[in-house]
Amino acid sequence: MSGVGVGSLFKLKIFGAEIRIDRSWTLFSLLLCISLATMFFPYYYKKLQIAIYWWSALVATVGFLLSILFHELSHIYVSRFTSRPHHFVTLHQLGGIVHSGNDNSSIPQEIFIALTGPVASFALALFWHLILILGKEIGTPVEILGIFDFLRLSNLFIATFHLLPVYPLDGGRIIRVLFWKISGNLSTSTRISTLLSAASGLLLISGGVVLLSSGVPVGGLWCIVIGLFLQKVSRLSYLKYSVRKVLEGERISKFMTSCPLGVPGSISLNRFVNDYLYKKHLRMFPVVDDDGRLVGCISSRDIMTVSSEERTWLTVYKKTVPCTPWNTIRDDADTVVLLAMMNSTGQSRIMVVDREGGLCGMIVLKDLLKFFSVKL
Repeated sequence: MSGVGVGSLFKLKIFGAEIRIDRSWTLFSLLLCISLATMFFPYYYKKLQIAIYWWSALVATVGFLLSILFHELSHIYVSRFTSRPHHFVTLHQLGGIVHSGNDNSSIPQEIFIALTGPVASFALALFWHLILILGKEIGTPVEILGIFDFLRLSNLFIATFHLLPVYPLDGGRIIRVLFWKISGNLSTSTRISTLLSAASGLLLISGGVVLLSSGVPVGGLWCIVIGLFLQKVSRLSYLKYSVRKVLEGERISKFMTSCPLGVPGSISLNRFVNDYLYKKHLRMFPVVDDDGRLVGCISSRDIMTVSSEERTWLTVYKKTVPCTPWNTIRDDADTVVLLAMMNSTGQSRIMVVDREGGLCGMIVLKDLLKFFSVKL
């Protein structure tokens, strides 16, 4: 899927893209594990010990979440060979919200990337189906076969669910680009697709409430969970697209603060705290050498572990973070690239440099947010 995401439990990096695990996984995993231990495994595999049901449910839950990860990794992998590389993906209950540095990929590329996920999930379902057949032939314990069976069914569900014509699911992405081809207007096609997604989510939530009131608590709860998921991802995806349209073509120089205050790297940390942190009330400062050339940056977090005694003799150079692509950006770069960098790194202040690496200014996230509030 395609969009933005916030609120991560933890992060990891695979295929050059950052994987963020959303907090919604906690509650979803608990609900799935309980459902498997109390309903799925006892119904299909009777007369086993309760402890076996719970252990099987725990393993199957982990397997389901890894299947979601596998689905999204297939998108990330193939995107590396297109003009739309993915910077990071946030994993939610039933799928991931992917953020790329480019939303202007061609229609064939968009369809190809969208189809990769379901194809990968169908392939994984076939793999577990073959493992299940082999397990039965060699006499594998029934509790293990139950896990294989669930993983087969869950990957079939993941592939089928993501092919639904609901944006930003993979099927919805395909419908969106087809609307785009027909109408010639990406904004209109995105708006229509997200409205259909939100309506589908609302319909599922309503159906879940009806099931709950009819005495079908588990089915009703799952309908509500899926409906809320569709509502959330459609809203986030349209917001992401709107923000990109507002910033598209805007240069960084429009938002940056020119001639920011640079901290000499040769001064002591104690002087830095007293003369800069306490007086200027800024979180991060560029660090310059004796000739005024930019060498990096320093923030209040960088000196938190330094004792008061050490601050009297340690220089700013000792705690300076060197200039990297994660804390600096060229003054002629597009603001969309800047937003992707801030979103990926969590940095709210970025140094702006010229072609020679000289300091031009500083850009702060709150300045971008002010611009959004006027335009959106």
